[in-house]
Amino acid sequence: MSFHLTGTLHTPEISLSLPERRLVLRGTCFPENSIELFQPLRNYFEEHLSLLLEGELEVHVELTYINSSSQRELYRLLYDFLAKGGRLKLIVYQGEEEEMEDL
Repeated sequence: MSFHLTGTLHTPEISLSLPERRLVLRGTCFPENSIELFQPLRNYFEEHLSLLLEGELEVHVELTYINSSSQRELYRLLYDFLAKGGRLKLIVYQGEEEEMEDL
């Protein structure tokens, strides 16, 4: 089972592989509506929560840029997952922009 959103000029590619226990966000992230961007992923987390809670989830953030509203939504998603008993390993690939240092 997996989840995939194709990236655009303003949104990252987002993929989640349950067998590999790996979530990858790759590209740039400054959508017009961050809540709308992350909602399908949030729904997928909810639908497969029991499987996601079985082990550690690796989260690879390979973004060259992320705006503050997207960063907030990503944090909310991960915080909610942790609050439900999830475990994760966050791997951040630092982009060229100074904003990535805050992530």
